[in-house]
Order: sequence, then C-alpha cells, then structure tokens
Amino acid sequence: MKTVILIRHSKAEPGAAGQDDATRSLTMRGRAAADALGGWLRETGWVPDLIFCSPASRTRETLSEMAFEGDLEVRKEIYEARTDDLLQILRDAEGETILLVGHNPAIGDLAHALVSSAPDHPRWETYPTSAASVIRFHEDVEPGTGELVEFVTPQDLV
Repeated sequence: MKTVILIRHSKAEPGAAGQDDATRSLTMRGRAAADALGGWLRETGWVPDLIFCSPASRTRETLSEMAFEGDLEVRKEIYEARTDDLLQILRDAEGETILLVGHNPAIGDLAHALVSSAPDHPRWETYPTSAASVIRFHEDVEPGTGELVEFVTPQDLV
C-alpha cells in the first residue's frame, strides 16, 4: 500500500515588480501554517519517507517549516508542472509514504483526479495554500483509485 501526501505551498508574499516568481518567500502566516501542518501530520502518524519538492523558495520554505526529514528530491519540473507530470513522479516513486510539495493548479488538480470520492469540505475545490491531502492506494497510483484519508487546511488546525 502506498500513501501520498499532496501539499500546496503555504501563503507567500505577493510578487514585486521585476521579481522572479520562484523567489517569493512565505509570509509569517504561511510559516505558522506550515509549522502547524507539519505538527499535525506527525501527530496523526503521516510521516513521509520520500519527499518531492519544487525548487521555488515558497515550497522549500514550507517544507523547512514542516521540519520533516527523509529522502528529499528537489525537482525543477514540479515548479510549473501539469497534473500528468506530477502523476508520473508519484508512479515512479519507491517510497511507502510520499510527500509532494508543489503549486496550484497542478497540486489541487492532481488531488481531485486521484481520489475516488471528494470530501465534504468547503475548501476542497479551491485547494488553498497549505492544504494537504492524505491519499492511500491499495494498488498503483492511478486517477480515481485513491482513498482520501484526510483533507485539511490551516483553518482546520486552529
């Protein structure tokens, strides 16, 4: 059985004129949300053994605030990925519990595509910053076959 944790990066500063989007940092609220999310995942027993992360500052900072250790692969293709790109990364992954930290719309779209049924949660469709899905697969990671075990947003953790 494989477990996939999909996380959209935490709240980032708005981009300034001329600033490279990939260099935007987290806000204080974003750092607090990432810290809370990491604590919640540890408390509920969802600790990754393999982590994939976009190279953007806001995703790496999100991961840093979550304070997970494990095999980390920073993959440039996650930054502007399409859903199929992320799906292929997960299909090829060898870990049992895999964490992927990325960006919308790809992360949210992937979560929606993977689960067999959507949760009754008001934020599911928008997949806000710091949203996390824990999805279990009994076979291969394929669209529509995942069991959504948890879906949380920062507001759920306070």
